[in-house]
Amino acid sequence: MKYLKTKLKDRVKSILQEHPKTRESNNAFMAIIWKQDMENESIGYKCFLNYLQGEDPIKNTITNWDSATRAKRKVQENNIELRGETYQKRKDKEAQITEELRQGLKKSDIIDYDLDFEDEF
Repeated sequence: MKYLKTKLKDRVKSILQEHPKTRESNNAFMAIIWKQDMENESIGYKCFLNYLQGEDPIKNTITNWDSATRAKRKVQENNIELRGETYQKRKDKEAQITEELRQGLKKSDIIDYDLDFEDEF
């Protein structure tokens, strides 16, 4: 029960520290999260597969994908050492695209449509 009593963000931080591969891969990250859930709650493989297929008998004992990956992003945002190698590359690409969009939307490029509909009717 050790992992389930730990706050999610602390659990996420621990996984990112112990398993560097999880910094880049949500799939690897969730595999560890769910493996811990299964071990701590003695959830069988078949029961877990049923959960993944939409059945909810273990809903409150399995960590939600969205919640866990959101917590992972927040922990990585606040802890530079836990970011993956592609984090800065993504941020650089984001800045580049933002700048390209700013340059591409100059006032001279925007078409001014005459919205006088009276002539149409």
